[in-house]
Formats: sequence, structure tokens, C-alpha cells
Amino acid sequence: GTHYIGFADEPNLNYSSYSQYQAIFTSMARQVRSDPANARAGVRIAMPASSRLVNGPFADNAADKRGIDWARRLLSESADQVDALAWHEWMIRDLLATRVYRDSVRRAAELVGLDGNGQPRKALLLDQTNMSSGSSLSLYDQDTHYASLWWASVVINASQDGLLTMLNWFQAADEPQYPKGMLRVLGDDHFELKPVGLA
Repeated sequence: GTHYIGFADEPNLNYSSYSQYQAIFTSMARQVRSDPANARAGVRIAMPASSRLVNGPFADNAADKRGIDWARRLLSESADQVDALAWHEWMIRDLLATRVYRDSVRRAAELVGLDGNGQPRKALLLDQTNMSSGSSLSLYDQDTHYASLWWASVVINASQDGLLTMLNWFQAADEPQYPKGMLRVLGDDHFELKPVGLA
């Protein structure tokens, strides 16, 4: 199968500058590409997932760190090293605002371009999303009827144009001190879907 590897987590939030991020990406991509066995095993390189592709991360200088701008720069410099464009989306809590998901997918597809079949030239991976950011542990985000409506709306909007390769809820199952999953863990082999999972 295909396995996507990214070399950083939300670099537009966690790195001080694009150049710092670009240097790490270039070095790591070179290492992966240098061994043909990686490609034969299905390993593909995803552009490290940015925090909030279009609107930028929650940071003082967000306008200078928009994921789509960093992605555009990296593609202009190293397009042959990138197999997929990945990003995370957080804090779109209003049900009507979930149309942002459709917009971000369309903007990502526009950035990588479409092939003759109308599909993105590089895979589009919205590989982490939730109603709130990763540090929030509010039960409201998973254990309510509203959460299930919200997730259904996200899925509909993100997949409406048939351009997205992957959409992931963050995270799949609860951990002991981190109950943010779509699944509640009741035992070693016993799980229960939360309301958001029933959507």
C-alpha cells in the first residue's frame, strides 16, 4: 500500500521561519529518495502538514505563516520531492462555517494543479481535524449531538468535489489521559463509538 511520511508537525506554527523548515524538508526528502527501496515499499513524501492551510496558524504573525503560502514556495523549489500536500484544520466550530473545508480543498487542488481527469496532481491529505485544537479536551467536541452534526458537515464539505484523498478525525481512539478520540476505549479489546463516530 501507500504510506505517506511527513518530516514535521505544523511547521508554519512550530518553526521560526520558512527557510528553517525548508532546509529540514530538503535534507529529509533527500534521505528518503536516496534509497529506491522506500519507493518500492510504497513510501511517499507528504509536504509537512501545516496548521490551517488558508487562514494561517494561531500565532502573532499568522499572515506571514499561512500554510498555503509556504506550500506554494516549497512546490516552486522542490515539486519533484513532494507527492502529497497535507494540512490540519482547527477551530472551525460554527456549523455554517464548515464550508471552509470545501474551500480549503479547492484551494489546495488549485495549488497543485489538476491532471487530465480533473484530479489533483498530488494527493491532498487533510490528515488531522477536530472541532477544537489538539490541546482541548472538552467533551463537547466528541460526545454531543452537535459534534456529530459538525463532523457530518465537515465530511460532506471536504468530499463534495471529489478532490480529497484523505480526511482524518483527530484522533481515532481515546488514550488514558487524552480522551479526544472518536472511539471510547472500554477495555483491551472493547470499544464504543462516541456520538461523533455515529455520524
